[in-house]
Amino acid sequence: MNILLLLAIVHRCIAVEPPQPFDFVEDAIVKYVNHSVDPCDNFYRHVCSFDSPNDIAVAALKEVYTYIEDIQKSSLWNHLDIVNSFKSFESRKKLLSSTEATNDFLIESVKTICEKKDMDSVHALLSGIDTLENRLKNTTMKKLRSERQTDIAGCNSLLETFREVLTEKSKDHVITAWELISNFHEAATSYVNTANSINAHLEVDVRLGIEKTRNMVEDMLKTAETYIEKTPWVKKQNVVSQVKNITSQLRIQDNFGKNFQIVTDLLFTYENILTKGKGHFTTENNAYNDHPSVSFGYPYYYASQYGIEQATKLGYTGVAVGHEIGHTFFDEHDKLQHLPYFSKKVEECVQNQYNATCMEFKEHSCATTNDFLDENGADIFGLHLAYEHLKSYYGERIRTKIDRLKMTYEQLFFYAHAIDFCSGTLSFVDKKKNGKYEEHSANNVRVNVIVQHPEFKKAFNCSADSRMIKSATKQCYIYGSKAPETLKKINN
Repeated sequence: MNILLLLAIVHRCIAVEPPQPFDFVEDAIVKYVNHSVDPCDNFYRHVCSFDSPNDIAVAALKEVYTYIEDIQKSSLWNHLDIVNSFKSFESRKKLLSSTEATNDFLIESVKTICEKKDMDSVHALLSGIDTLENRLKNTTMKKLRSERQTDIAGCNSLLETFREVLTEKSKDHVITAWELISNFHEAATSYVNTANSINAHLEVDVRLGIEKTRNMVEDMLKTAETYIEKTPWVKKQNVVSQVKNITSQLRIQDNFGKNFQIVTDLLFTYENILTKGKGHFTTENNAYNDHPSVSFGYPYYYASQYGIEQATKLGYTGVAVGHEIGHTFFDEHDKLQHLPYFSKKVEECVQNQYNATCMEFKEHSCATTNDFLDENGADIFGLHLAYEHLKSYYGERIRTKIDRLKMTYEQLFFYAHAIDFCSGTLSFVDKKKNGKYEEHSANNVRVNVIVQHPEFKKAFNCSADSRMIKSATKQCYIYGSKAPETLKKINN
């Protein structure tokens, strides 16, 4: 470890400087907008030419990611035996050469993390047992699941049951151990990836971007709460306080210091176990709502910190923030997750717009089923919420032209939003193995429903008979004074 530490210090002394920060969203707008396509005819293909990369953020930040990857080569957590020793089939096979040694290793692993009260890791490590249910007694499995406790007595009971499972059927033991050690290695690898992701936010520093994004979340939540107070269906059912209470729980997951300590502590714990015998931060261009926590990928923080214009930040990161907040504010009326009630009329309005856009702008494939409902609703909610903040920020200047970009702040907002979904390939929807669709509508559909917002028509001076405007359906008011008055009540 001392040698590794020395190498880390030397490596940092000779490391190149990080790439100069830049506004990759604005840069992409200049590069990829196709002026031969009228924005009122097909806004998605106006913004996203077929020359654009499949993921603009990843392509734009390639040098940043390369720098981060290079600087992290010396990080101690990337040199742990618990990960590197099991990369090949042969290295894993060696550990399984002795049944007794494998048992001791696995039992010691469970014991250590159980006593640290990290039951998420215990569950991840034991998850391989589920695949062996046909070879193990059902009573043993039930006992094991029921005794996942974190006090000393609970851990001891768990270990006894675990040892019983490992030794109960010797003929099946090798495959049992194989599956368990594979899961153990994958869990450790996921912690390494999490450590790398958190560290990436520091190497090319986006802490200010995290702070700005957190402020967006807090400001938009306040705006959303004012919508709730004015919404007829919420007032009619006397659930204003309940809905506000649920949505007020939302918080951005931004404690990178604490998360970094947790994952590195666990990794070095795993390393010590080997010697004896999951994350909110990501570099992906994605965002998540795991109520009450919301989190965002590195590109959103980068755009928040290094974007030149507030319109760019609100169009790119702000709409994503509104979208993730929208997952808590938008529910399926007959499959409620967070809210006590939700409007069926709102759902129908949202799906009607997505269906109309799908039919008009289909590229490779698109669909409008209930599989997409939650994401579709969050899209519309997020766009409207972010636009309210754009309007509040710029006021009468919203249609002032930016000379260097030859567009207004309002137009820049819509462009920045579209850039988040740009791809040079035909837009499509995916199907899962179970036959259901992956939850997100086709990229071009998600962008072209922008016509739902009445200000889009004004921003680009679109005529009533233009393709985009003709695809617009009745405007959907999810919350606010113009939202539907009726609501289907669900009896739980």
